[in-house]
Amino acid sequence: MKRSLKLPLPVLLLLVLQPLAAQDAAAAKSPWSLRSEVSFVRTSGNTRTETFAGKLDGSRQGPVHKLFIKAEYLYGRAAGREASNKLSLDGRWEAALNERFSGIVSLGYGRDKFSGFRCRLYVGPGLGYFLVKEARGSLQLSLALNCAYDRFSVGELRDLSTLTGKTLAKFDWQALDNLKLLQGLSHVVSFGEAGRYFVESETGIEARINKTFSVGVSYKLSYQNLPPAPEIRRPDTTVLTTLILDLK
Repeated sequence: MKRSLKLPLPVLLLLVLQPLAAQDAAAAKSPWSLRSEVSFVRTSGNTRTETFAGKLDGSRQGPVHKLFIKAEYLYGRAAGREASNKLSLDGRWEAALNERFSGIVSLGYGRDKFSGFRCRLYVGPGLGYFLVKEARGSLQLSLALNCAYDRFSVGELRDLSTLTGKTLAKFDWQALDNLKLLQGLSHVVSFGEAGRYFVESETGIEARINKTFSVGVSYKLSYQNLPPAPEIRRPDTTVLTTLILDLK
């Protein structure tokens, strides 16, 4: 004799809706988070300078796929003349292959008037690996192969299309509950033009005021061994104190 098991309607609805609720909960754990940083300095008297810096970071992190976007702008004037004008836009998509490895596709646009670049474009795939992945911080290493295009505003060479290799290390560590250390270091080498490379480093520290606001201090260094014109300095450094706003 066959027996059938009859469940009450509320139980049946619970069994049907539970997977959907689990999906909604997973989606709720990976919303977009936005972070903005603003810095403005103005001096007058013996020296008249104005410097404005802004940065916007956005990310959406799911269990497998992660998307990161970043926009940075730096503008400065000294003695009534423009002294800095730099813009960069970067995007990166990551797909977790396992707990440590991830596939990466990145693209970006930039311009830096006083470093001789009217336009910089790049796009390409890469591979990332978490050397350290803990609750208080992480160290991620990545390798990428990019198609790059540079358009120069000075010098004899007006544009350059080449294949580049990029090595990147990103480190962050929550030293204290309200204090965070950050370090990024990248090296880009051009395969089309032998001997040409770029190095960028950013060291920062953030002190949290509350859940929304933080204060940050950063030191950035950019170095190109073959600038497009002799009058352009190879190292370029920036020190900023910023007010940070976190929106989640």
